[in-house]
Amino acid sequence: MSLVWAICFGCIGNQILESKPLAALFYLGGYVMLLSLLVIPGQKLISQSENLAKSIYSANWYLGTVDEQKIMRIMLQMGQIPLKLSAKPFGCYQYSLFVTIIKTAYSYMMLLHQSTGQRRN
Repeated sequence: MSLVWAICFGCIGNQILESKPLAALFYLGGYVMLLSLLVIPGQKLISQSENLAKSIYSANWYLGTVDEQKIMRIMLQMGQIPLKLSAKPFGCYQYSLFVTIIKTAYSYMMLLHQSTGQRRN
């Protein structure tokens, strides 16, 4: 999926450089917005699940009953592993996936731009 996104971004970026800059810019903006609608909630989920264990630990959970202490210990153990929105086999929806897609798209765009420039000469 990330490869498909990168190829789409690269082709649209090449159109911006070559032929129809305004129309292609709108397409690129739409694709980036769509990708960000997946990446931003995924990153928020990771960040908030990491903060959950810190919040439980900083609370006075040890002052509760024995049953409450046992539940809080289990929650602390489970909070050590952050929750993630997975995009198997490409990774998780987080900011690093977004940056990887943009970097790959830029590489494809430059490759396409270079190959079309050589055809013209």
